[in-house]
Amino acid sequence: MKTKSFIKNMPWLDEPASELEGLFVEHGVRHCYSKDQVFKHSEESNEYIYYLKEGFCYNFTVNSNGTSNINRLLTPGSIFGEVSCVLGAPSLTQTTAVEDSVVYTLKYRNLLTLVAGDADLLHSLLKAYAWRIGAYNISIFVKNTFSNEQKIALLFISICNKADQGNFRPIPFSLTHQLIGELVGVSRETVSRVLSKWKKNEMIKTGRSIEINIEKMQEVLEH
Repeated sequence: MKTKSFIKNMPWLDEPASELEGLFVEHGVRHCYSKDQVFKHSEESNEYIYYLKEGFCYNFTVNSNGTSNINRLLTPGSIFGEVSCVLGAPSLTQTTAVEDSVVYTLKYRNLLTLVAGDADLLHSLLKAYAWRIGAYNISIFVKNTFSNEQKIALLFISICNKADQGNFRPIPFSLTHQLIGELVGVSRETVSRVLSKWKKNEMIKTGRSIEINIEKMQEVLEH
């Protein structure tokens, strides 16, 4: 079971690139997006890098049958939009604000110029992208080897409020069963079934938000 211990905070969340926030705030453009607003569209060419300063968003793709596939949660400190810039190709993903969010955009080439002469800033940018590559590889491992309950438990452990030291720790984001299912690669019905079981066994509490028993979630992950 040690193979599962190295993925505690992945693959859904970024390592915040907060060291770069000053660059985006000083040299970029500030945008405010309201809840449920789609603000970065697929199939569009893009020359901007995005930095999420406040709020909560997610990236998703739309399949040929019209269904969506959420592949990444964006929290304060997340950088996104780089694939289209680097490859010079249309974006493959769309981005939606789950709650009111503040995002800065900065032209990709301007960002490169700003970090080129500063080894620390360049390291921060490369670290953010290296984290993304590692997270993608781990997401494949998780989806192919974890049970449905382990996938959901890992997601909850990854995004719960680490600052709360209580036995029950809140999930600080509003996650529907559909969104949870898309993130971990299972159906909405499966999520509902698992959460109902966990609630009955006092492994989670539900209300305005989900609270998880962190020890019980770890037990699910390790067995």
